[in-house]
Amino acid sequence: MDISGWNTAYRETVHDLSAVPGERRNLLLLLVGDLTEAVPEWPRLLRALHGWFRSGTDHLPDDPRVAAIRRLLAAERPDLAHWWRCRAVADFASTTLEVRGVPMTLSLLRPDASADAAVLACTPVRASSAPPAAERLRSG
Repeated sequence: MDISGWNTAYRETVHDLSAVPGERRNLLLLLVGDLTEAVPEWPRLLRALHGWFRSGTDHLPDDPRVAAIRRLLAAERPDLAHWWRCRAVADFASTTLEVRGVPMTLSLLRPDASADAAVLACTPVRASSAPPAAERLRSG
């Protein structure tokens, strides 16, 4: 869940990661801290991403970065200790929620199931230019 790259759209829409220390450029840490106001539904997103994090890291009990993330999560959000103790794992399913007031679909893209890297795509939801079905029925 460490963030190693981002683009201008992410910086302007979600968060300027250049102002975040490298060790804190982790999506889980951002969701419990910097992004709580930007993503009002952060608990739902955090829960889903945490399940995916667990599925990819439970087989790495001695990994220092995984241990550091778990420690930081527990220290920063002790009120969510039951989440950190939870052994549930899950794939991340695309979800739509508001980011800074803009409806976005978040999708996790992985080159293949065994890859250690993934891309979190944040795509703005565009309203359809077609009139609602009720209007089409009335006018036609």
